[in-house]
Amino acid sequence: MLNRARPFLDMASVISLLASGNWKDSTLVEKMQNKFANTIGAPHALAINQGRSALLIALKSLKIGNGDEVIVQSLICQAVIDSILEVGARVVLVDSMPDDYQVSPDEIKRKITSKTKAVIAAHLYGIPCQIKEILDITIQNGCYLIEDCAHSLGAQYDGKQVGTYGDMAYFSFNFDKPLSIGNGGMLIVNNAALMDNVEEVLEQYERTDLQEEKSITYGFMLQHLLTETDVYSQFLPTTFGESLIRSNPLLFSIFDNALESHLSEPELRKQILNYLEVNEVFSQEAYQSLFHRLFSKLKATSKKFYRLSLPQTPKIDRVDLLMNSLRAQVCLEQLNYQSQVSQVRNRNAAFLTEMLNKDLYRLPKMRDGTSSAFLRYTVLNQTGLSVSEISKMAQEKGFEISNYNWPKTVHLISPYHRILRYDRDSLKNSERIASQLLNLPVHYYVRENELESLTTVLNNFKR
Repeated sequence: MLNRARPFLDMASVISLLASGNWKDSTLVEKMQNKFANTIGAPHALAINQGRSALLIALKSLKIGNGDEVIVQSLICQAVIDSILEVGARVVLVDSMPDDYQVSPDEIKRKITSKTKAVIAAHLYGIPCQIKEILDITIQNGCYLIEDCAHSLGAQYDGKQVGTYGDMAYFSFNFDKPLSIGNGGMLIVNNAALMDNVEEVLEQYERTDLQEEKSITYGFMLQHLLTETDVYSQFLPTTFGESLIRSNPLLFSIFDNALESHLSEPELRKQILNYLEVNEVFSQEAYQSLFHRLFSKLKATSKKFYRLSLPQTPKIDRVDLLMNSLRAQVCLEQLNYQSQVSQVRNRNAAFLTEMLNKDLYRLPKMRDGTSSAFLRYTVLNQTGLSVSEISKMAQEKGFEISNYNWPKTVHLISPYHRILRYDRDSLKNSERIASQLLNLPVHYYVRENELESLTTVLNNFKR
């Protein structure tokens, strides 16, 4: 089955890097930070454990807290909201635009007040938002601009890379992002006056333990194997590989021993898949057991929320929020291919733009002066069938498509619908977009014949 998200990975190169042992070199972090900064044209890049952690550090560096307001769109990852709430600020939700799913500058202008300390503007699905217009609004109102670039590495607005407009920006390197190292993030600081604040905040944190970075990296490599078209047969969370590594010490040892023995990629692949088969990891019983463990904590936390008079959100802050040298070396390697990978994604998106039936699917508008770097190709469903119906029928044909970012806006998700203050009538576009979104795979490993088959299937979905 064609997986919804499979980031590029030169497995042979990463195996060679890890086997060399050079990943213990602490200077790799600075080298990677410099290379990333040069890639997007930013003055400062700081390697963080995750994108959400980078946002938390940004908010702390801006001294945002009680009494401050932060504006952000409601069509957004809930981890963004968690970061704002964790520093004690008030979340002010604004609507998005149905033509490209991005935050509305007019709505930001309407919601901004003297209490607004920052605006977070996301470039969803690799499509740049109207960042120059939003920057002008923040300058006129004396507040900070933070760019959410989790989906958009390589996208440009008016000839400049996204992530270079705001006072700060952050990127995510999690499994289903444009550049992935399994888990990770980057904080960008464009406003030089903020660097002292940032460095002061960073002193509170430590680098992730290298053994922990091994678990993340082995999980990334395993997930990459499990999402091969010929191997992938049922829905797996993007954290499934890492969870397998953490719950199977023997599997961790197989990776360790394979690297110490300098096994080739085909040999490592054979050992891993053989282990999974012998241990029946994907038998119905084992699969359900692991799936249950993955979500049991989430369910328990949700029940706890409802037992409390005031619901709580997941906490992001912890001591080890800074990336270490192992992931930095993998990221250095991944950056070598980023331009090539982005070209393939955009070429695949262009194919879908040309071939999809425009009566059945509303395609995203590309604004003049922008250059997208598609994470997924995201369209609005106008078929008369529901998104879930389309998803089910497409899966039967061998294609994993649905709305993975996000089926509901933040203000309709528990516990945020109880915590946040919002005017639902002002967020109707966001709700409508979320109910109609279809994320179509355009990742590096999608072949042209698969795109042809996918468009044929999609164009036949009519009620």
